[in-house]
Amino acid sequence: MKKLGLDFVELEPKLVLELIQLQGVYTHLSLIDLASYLIAREMKAVLVTGDNHLKQMAVQNGITVHGIFWIMDEMIRLEILNPKTAGNALRKIIEQGARLPAEECKKRLELWG
Repeated sequence: MKKLGLDFVELEPKLVLELIQLQGVYTHLSLIDLASYLIAREMKAVLVTGDNHLKQMAVQNGITVHGIFWIMDEMIRLEILNPKTAGNALRKIIEQGARLPAEECKKRLELWG
């Protein structure tokens, strides 16, 4: 996984305790969401999510948040992904039932072809 640019991160014991506390406060967020928030905060990293509740929590706490369109735009900008492939991928994502903003999807599909 490391050669793909992915890495596993374990929560330190103090963060596990905080995770449990957060779960009692943010009952509408999953443990995975809350763990992602804690990891982004601790690593001073960008949090990538499409969950509005998680986004609001993160932004309120000074964490930069982006979603799938930002990732795809960046991949195109960096020439990791070409626009046509991005358009095809977005169509598949939509077909799988992703809840994405219709106007943004339409805009990207027109832009990417």
